Amino acid sequence: MSSSGRVRTVWTYNDDYYAFDLSPKAFRLLKICFIAVPALIVLLWIFFSLVKSIGRDTVLYVGAFWYVSVIPMIYMVMGAAGAFKLKPEMTYRDIYACYRRIKVASWILPVLFLLSIIGNVVFLIIYKEYFSIQTELPWMIGAFVLFLLSLFLFIVQVRVKNKIKVVKKKTEEE
Repeated sequence: MSSSGRVRTVWTYNDDYYAFDLSPKAFRLLKICFIAVPALIVLLWIFFSLVKSIGRDTVLYVGAFWYVSVIPMIYMVMGAAGAFKLKPEMTYRDIYACYRRIKVASWILPVLFLLSIIGNVVFLIIYKEYFSIQTELPWMIGAFVLFLLSLFLFIVQVRVKNKIKVVKKKTEEE
């Protein structure tokens, strides 16, 4: 009970604690990667969405994958926000709020960007008499850069996956 007479609930964490099995420098680089790369992906996506692309803007099999990628990007940004709170010792919620959200997005985004590029190539093959590669090239380069960045994030996730260790086990008497 508090001094004002109100009942006060104090929450305690009663589960395992986790940590990345990395040196402090590598952990700091991982945090920077988890924050900077998603921010760069979102900024480049916004920029290249403003670049004119007839294929992306007029054909469903090109634009759908590009615009649907917003959903995993939002999820990825939520994970990047969780990276600000990453500590050397974390609860399962901390791991979920950052690592697992970025992991899910980094599996989906490369596929969506690649499907968008493939759709644009199909569009250019079908309508080669009307449109040239020069009109679509700036956007396709941007989509390829976003594909590479999201693939890089995926590779980082795969390499870090086995480095999450339980540092404090929950005991039965707790």
